[in-house]
Amino acid sequence: MPLPKNRIWFGIQEANLETQLLQPKVPTQDRGRARVEIIRKEALALLAHEEIDHISISGLAKKAGVGVGTFYHYYPSKEALVLDLRNLILKETAASLAEEFQQPVATKKEFVLLFQKLVNEWLTSLIEVKNLERAVWAYAFKNPDFALALRSQETGLQAMVKGILKTYQSSLRPADLDNVATTLVMWVDGTMSRVLRDESLIQDHQWLVEELTRMLGHYIFPDGAKT
Repeated sequence: MPLPKNRIWFGIQEANLETQLLQPKVPTQDRGRARVEIIRKEALALLAHEEIDHISISGLAKKAGVGVGTFYHYYPSKEALVLDLRNLILKETAASLAEEFQQPVATKKEFVLLFQKLVNEWLTSLIEVKNLERAVWAYAFKNPDFALALRSQETGLQAMVKGILKTYQSSLRPADLDNVATTLVMWVDGTMSRVLRDESLIQDHQWLVEELTRMLGHYIFPDGAKT
């Protein structure tokens, strides 16, 4: 339900309220960090087999061993929790991928195999939290502020991909790496959307990875690249 316009809610101007409801509070002490970690852990455990709409804040707080008030202290809304969890997954995936892409490659074939591994791990990490992804896109569809916050996360992901590609720029087709990174993120998002619509692809998505890698190979490698 949309919030009434031109209102003050608990001292917060209405225009800023929905944005603030999407921002988790970052703990500054060990006790707070421990509480946030257990909330994240239990939320991901519940999302492994339940849709976000079936998870209550009170039930999650009980699982995490914290009070409902403590949950809302760190997460003013379910949407804030969903954004935080997705950001956590993306950061962990990005760190893992960046570490693997430290090895130099000499041929197009080597790069394509490495790139295929990147795309596969990326998609696999999203599939493992498919209910989180469903929540992300459902909220983005309903809430423009959520969609804007999500776009900010995607920008960070694009920067990570650009950093990886920049390492191999001398082997790639001359192109604007910002555009290449943006295209890759869009393609992975589109592929993930396809997976979420077709449950059979969750178990058998390798051919999608190969298809995506093949398209990207044509896009980012010059025709005469060393194979």
